[in-house]
Amino acid sequence: MNFEGIMKYISSALTLSLVSLLSACGGGDSNYSVHNSDIGFSDESNSNNNQIDKEKEEREKKEKEDKEFFEKHIKQEGSILFGLLDNRDKNIPKGFIDHGLDTFGNGVLKLAIEVHENFSKTSTLFTYYKDCHSYTENPDASSPSSEPVTPSPEEALPTLGCYVITGNNISELLENKNYDDWSFVVTAADLNNLQSKEPLNSYIGKTSVIIYENQNLDKTLNNIVVTGKFSYPYMQSWGLEQNEQIRFVTIPDSDGTNGGFNIYNDPTSTDGKFYVIQADSSYSVLTNDNPNTPNIEPVTLTVHSVPGDTISSFRIGKDGTRTLSLPKVSTVLGQRLENESPSTNSKSIEGSIYMTGTNVLNFLQSTSGSTIKYNHKLNLTVDGKAVEATVTGTTNIE
Repeated sequence: MNFEGIMKYISSALTLSLVSLLSACGGGDSNYSVHNSDIGFSDESNSNNNQIDKEKEEREKKEKEDKEFFEKHIKQEGSILFGLLDNRDKNIPKGFIDHGLDTFGNGVLKLAIEVHENFSKTSTLFTYYKDCHSYTENPDASSPSSEPVTPSPEEALPTLGCYVITGNNISELLENKNYDDWSFVVTAADLNNLQSKEPLNSYIGKTSVIIYENQNLDKTLNNIVVTGKFSYPYMQSWGLEQNEQIRFVTIPDSDGTNGGFNIYNDPTSTDGKFYVIQADSSYSVLTNDNPNTPNIEPVTLTVHSVPGDTISSFRIGKDGTRTLSLPKVSTVLGQRLENESPSTNSKSIEGSIYMTGTNVLNFLQSTSGSTIKYNHKLNLTVDGKAVEATVTGTTNIE
């Protein structure tokens, strides 16, 4: 189904709320407001009425321009924010927000959860490390290092046990979970004929998922970390020949080494599964779908989380409702070069993202009657111009 076809069945709060504050496509209640620090209006009693009217007119004009500016770019780059992204549909455009947030939601987050859920069923595919530091210091080792000489009690250091699954074993573990076209081992050959201005070495490697032990039986095996590199497919057509595309993903530290996406399955949750992200995490995604340029176009995303303070989380409620809460995202950064009207289309976005409802990560695959609600507070910057906006509403499948 193409995008126009989808809109016959989807009632999204985005389309009309940006202009008229009304429900869009015949269904969703919505609200949209734009805030820009450059907009100001002072109604001083000594001001000339004509001057006041002129200032008011200029202010309203700027507010209208900002709304149209934000609408244009957020629809172009972030259909996932409103449940309108479908990686399987070549005719639905994928913007830089789509690439970044999909890598987070359908990439590392979903991968961590499904590996954790399947751990008890097929634990033989995991390697156990009595001291997980022996793995994390040498993640390319195919098996645990030989047991070191036992130190004296005075010299011994605490150890942290963990179970690790890597590379193709992940594919085997998740063979019935729609990961057939994913690659959890990325080689140099996979990156052949990709033109880049920077070396691509950081995208070569394998995926690892680590599940940690704990002294406390309530906590043990509930802390999951995803590290390394992977690739996965999506469909995108520019009306030419290529339809099948690939995202290459790496999870870097600030020093460029392997980072880690760290989540905790909170066993105290009173409403289903509650996954809390344990630390800031970053992702870099390579895309090569834009025929306007011979070069790849990277997208970066950073998600912040401080347990006990400002947490990023994902909940799967007892009734099946899914809630993604990312109160601080900075920065989603990307570009899409264009030649006919020359532009780099360099854009960045930061702020908070909140979605709740049925299958929020793949909403278009939901059944008739499904609904998601969203509440995003975003600061969008395009070629130096910044607009801060709050977008709330619903998207329904009729």
